[in-house]
Amino acid sequence: AMIFNNDKDNFPFKYLTYGNSSAEQAHEIFDKLREFDKLGADTVFARSPSKDGVGLAVYNRLLRAAGFEVVKIWVEYLMS
Repeated sequence: AMIFNNDKDNFPFKYLTYGNSSAEQAHEIFDKLREFDKLGADTVFARSPSKDGVGLAVYNRLLRAAGFEVVKIWVEYLMS
């Protein structure tokens, strides 16, 4: 999973973080995607950023990296 930095405490799955703010996420996204490639990850679930301002650009990059395949999941951990 690719999650926000502040979501990592006790996160129950393997993950990489990519910032908390849209600006941090924009800066880190490609490095993290390359890191997943190096780890041999077949599938990556990414927490979607805000769709405002820079967040929309990050969302668009994630969407393209996913080949426009979006899966919405509910993770109770992230909602608490």
